[in-house]
Amino acid sequence: MHPVEPGALLVIGSPQLAVARQRPCDQIGGRLFGRRGKSVGHDLERTSVAANSGQPFQLDRECPLTAFQLHDGLFRPRTIEFRAKALDQYFPASAMEDTIRRQVQSMGIDPTANGRVIFDTGDREGKRSRAFCSPVRVPDEVYLVLRPHGGQTDWMTFLHELGHALHYAYMRPDLAFEYRWLGDNSITEGYAMLFDHRLKDTGWLKRYTELGPSRIPGYLRKTGFEELHFLRRYSAKLIYETDLYGGGVPWDSLPDLYVDRLTTATTFQYNPSDAFVDVDPRFYAARYLRAWQLQALLEETLIERYDIDWWRNPRAGPWICSALFSEGQRELAHEQAQRVAGKALSFAPLVRSVERMLG
Repeated sequence: MHPVEPGALLVIGSPQLAVARQRPCDQIGGRLFGRRGKSVGHDLERTSVAANSGQPFQLDRECPLTAFQLHDGLFRPRTIEFRAKALDQYFPASAMEDTIRRQVQSMGIDPTANGRVIFDTGDREGKRSRAFCSPVRVPDEVYLVLRPHGGQTDWMTFLHELGHALHYAYMRPDLAFEYRWLGDNSITEGYAMLFDHRLKDTGWLKRYTELGPSRIPGYLRKTGFEELHFLRRYSAKLIYETDLYGGGVPWDSLPDLYVDRLTTATTFQYNPSDAFVDVDPRFYAARYLRAWQLQALLEETLIERYDIDWWRNPRAGPWICSALFSEGQRELAHEQAQRVAGKALSFAPLVRSVERMLG
């Protein structure tokens, strides 16, 4: 066991954090927005940004980006909807589970892990709408629960939770309790992202969805923009949360600081009333950022080993299970990156991935 809380690696005494605090969110690579909502970088010069006009912010007529309040039993902070709803029809609920199971099988992984993963994907009265993975006995009993309704978000969520489920179900049973249940959650979040990012993969979309070649470039541009937005948002959240818990900012100044951090990073106007609600426990935003870095590095490693369509290479799945999933969470994310790829975690692979989506 590592005595240091893994999520604190980018928080306490970190030189990376010191740089990030001086240049909020610029470590993403400067690829999204500068101050006042102006686009930064040649990849976004063609993106319509109306940050200061007071007009609706949109990429194109198909995909209005609107702020809304989400209520699902609990209050959720304000978020932004990027999904082009007109494209949801190409991700039908009826085809989702069978299609994704077939894809996972094609890469040499049993999606049920020999019965250890139990799929609860039927609809029934009273079933919560939010999907989740529940590891009851690791690795012997893992539940993937989802109430299907179809659309892009449904498919991405299913893939995300399947990444978690397969990680738990393929862990070595002889691992210590700590490595099966605790550790750096950047690892399992990285695997979940590795799976859900198939919806950002041109080849995967062509083979397993009904989008069709003509719609894929526009779809990927939207998802690339969404990816950049959330990377900027989570970077700003981490920086704000270090101020929130650091004790150096007066309590009554935090709402304005929250608005400044998040609005500057994303160019979407945030509300000061969310300053104490839009907060992840135990600096979990750091884990998400490290997971993003890890999945992008793993993606490049898999392409080097098993070609661009590694997700249907029958040699890739066994390697993922033995080299990644089986080790549980005995390593920190940066340790696994060195072992598997011989490289340090960074945003560089992630920026390259987003650049490809934006075209």
